[in-house]
Amino acid sequence: MVLWVFGYGSLVWNPGFDFDEKIIGFIKDYRRVFDLACIDHRGTPENPARTCMLEARRGAVCVSRS
Repeated sequence: MVLWVFGYGSLVWNPGFDFDEKIIGFIKDYRRVFDLACIDHRGTPENPARTCMLEARRGAVCVSRS
């Protein structure tokens, strides 16, 4: 079975699973932003942590770097 995962945040440096191959890739029309309010493991309801997410943006390119 083959499964490709696009890593754009902590998945780039610490994926949390074993992998056979790592390549640099990109996704068109999305950009990386720190705009997701996280309360489950990085913040609290009173003080949510900002985490990385992908936002649709025409013409943008998000690159997965190693």
